Amino acid sequence: MPKKSTSCHFKRNSSSIHPSACLQVTIQLGHIESGSQLFKLPALPVVTDSVFSTISPDVPERDKPFPYPFIYMNYKYIFGLFSGLLGDKKTQTFENRTFNTVMLSVGVAGLALLSYDIILGNIASQIIDISCIVYSMSCYFYSLKSCNHNKLVITTFIFLYIAISSGWFFNNGIHGGIPFFFFVLCCYSGIFFKKPFLNAIPLIIVTVLFLSIIEFLNPDIVILYKSRIHNFLDLGASIIICLVISGVSIHIIYKKYDIERELNKKMLNQAISDKELIESSIKEIQILRGLLPICSYCKKIRDDGGEWMQLEKFIQENSEAKFSHSMCPECARSVYPDFLEKINSLKKTSHARRNS
Repeated sequence: MPKKSTSCHFKRNSSSIHPSACLQVTIQLGHIESGSQLFKLPALPVVTDSVFSTISPDVPERDKPFPYPFIYMNYKYIFGLFSGLLGDKKTQTFENRTFNTVMLSVGVAGLALLSYDIILGNIASQIIDISCIVYSMSCYFYSLKSCNHNKLVITTFIFLYIAISSGWFFNNGIHGGIPFFFFVLCCYSGIFFKKPFLNAIPLIIVTVLFLSIIEFLNPDIVILYKSRIHNFLDLGASIIICLVISGVSIHIIYKKYDIERELNKKMLNQAISDKELIESSIKEIQILRGLLPICSYCKKIRDDGGEWMQLEKFIQENSEAKFSHSMCPECARSVYPDFLEKINSLKKTSHARRNS
């Protein structure tokens, strides 16, 4: 298929200049031709989904991908990979995938806390961190395999409750980073317990008050930070980890709520449109009911205004039915007997010819 071209002729005075001296510029898709010289336009480097490719100017502008590789990022691939770590959407429920998210976050948080506890030499905190990593990863893989997290909800709450409460005494008590993890435990209770304000959250509040009173009455029971660096690292890491875990959990729950809200909105709009369609259909449907006074001789019907009208007219005005007049065989024999005899004789003649 030949390429389309556009020719432009520039002339100062067609009478004084020979036509061969005219400047002719032919612009083609991908080429520029000027006189006898041909200039080929360079190909454009662009970015497709995940690889670099070269597309010539022959491709229409609307079909070219995003031309800036340093801005383009494949977000769908990244979020798809993260979503795959939480479990298959087809086999696992939303609650189960949320539990997997929390367990994976606890494991990553324990690994981060273990890294700086090793640097600071806090042996007790290292033991707590390792236990959190092992337990959370065990629950994570069990939940992925069995697609059932209900058996682990209460056990996980008890484990985290004991781990956080015991870590209170090894990380500067109420002035350390452990109190922030009680907020994460409250979020966990609010997500997975049906009535968290009747059991889990009051238990957490009472525990924090009890630990604070013990620390106030006996300050020596709490192991203090060795230095300001230890204090800074523990508080900073604890705040960041708790914020990340809480933010991710709230984001996942809100996204699920937003999806359900949009689904409910679509269902509501569909129900409203269906209702309007049904109401309009009901308005269009007219049904004749009740006793109709009809003349026993001429078959006219009396309407609500007391007027008598033909049967056809009455039905057409009070329903969607329409009439196309014809004649039954009995009436045809009584009204047009000669015509029917001629038709019957013609039929017999044609039938005899066919048989012969």
